[in-house]
Amino acid sequence: MSSPQPVALSYTFSDGSGGQVILDASVSENHVASAQVTQHQVETGPDVTDHIRPMPQKLTIEGVISNTPISAVPAGTSGMRGVTAIPDTLYSVDRPAVGGGTRTLRWKALSFSDDFDRMRDCYGDLIGAALGIVSNAGGTAKLLAPAIFTITTSLRTYDSMAITNFAVPRSVEKGNALFFSIDFQEIRIVSTVTVAALPSQKIGKQRRANKPAQEEVSPAEAKRSTLKAIVKAAGF
Repeated sequence: MSSPQPVALSYTFSDGSGGQVILDASVSENHVASAQVTQHQVETGPDVTDHIRPMPQKLTIEGVISNTPISAVPAGTSGMRGVTAIPDTLYSVDRPAVGGGTRTLRWKALSFSDDFDRMRDCYGDLIGAALGIVSNAGGTAKLLAPAIFTITTSLRTYDSMAITNFAVPRSVEKGNALFFSIDFQEIRIVSTVTVAALPSQKIGKQRRANKPAQEEVSPAEAKRSTLKAIVKAAGF
């Protein structure tokens, strides 16, 4: 049996920078796909589907990130700082086997440096992605738009997702691990088309050509029309 695929949260900022956070475990996931349906009566026919509007997809993950992951975090992944994998080292021990003889147990291990704090690093990466805060190597930070996520789960991969809520409860019992609940919602991205506008001179000529012609009125006729309007309004 293959091991379950870890949940990966990959994010990208508007300036092209980004990162990735791999969860130790996904405690629970809630995948939501919904649609808004009109409450009015509709006619039968192929246009019935026009009255059903898909809503943005949502995903809620309750996850765990610790300073003692049971598998190596991929190289280049956020939270890799201070982690040294030992993939070729096998530890073995002989144990009595059922029916006599012995059996050898083998396993691999990870080695961590003294200053390793993956929990704090990953929290900083996620909160920075949610708020649009990018930390530079010199310790300074710049503010961008919140990051866009690509989320890989055991069910499917989501694109164009944004964090709507990030909750991290803390207690004495959870001091050595980061337990959190994070809500995502799909962002629908559309493309725009740019067309060339008419020059201002052509627009003015076109408006004048479409404007109905007005009959020329002499100043004397305009004065008589004004006097007639005043007399009519006075009731004479």
